[in-house]
Amino acid sequence: MAGKNTSPAEKARFAIYKSSQIWKANRTESLKRHLEKHPEDAVAKAALNAIGTKDKPRRAEYRKSRVVIDGVPVRASDRLVREITRKVKAAARASVYRQKADAAEAAKQRKATAMKGK
Repeated sequence: MAGKNTSPAEKARFAIYKSSQIWKANRTESLKRHLEKHPEDAVAKAALNAIGTKDKPRRAEYRKSRVVIDGVPVRASDRLVREITRKVKAAARASVYRQKADAAEAAKQRKATAMKGK
């Protein structure tokens, strides 16, 4: 099975790839090849013009789930959202535990009153 950690050498190679703008040339060539096959593709033309700008949405933005708080979408990876979610889940677990404990206590009291009546 492959390891889960990225080696320092791989990280360095990616840093060089990103900083030397090789990705931009690769993306440009890929889009040009696509446009040769599909010249009417308006989305690809727009993507070719937007290379290197922030106009193009990143894949990671699509993958991250979103949470809506008071009508405002917030990334689930946000520290505040994680903390709130954790506290809400803990409160729900405590509530369930409290309900079970109350039900057990009520059963004990019913049994005690039934024993007194006999």
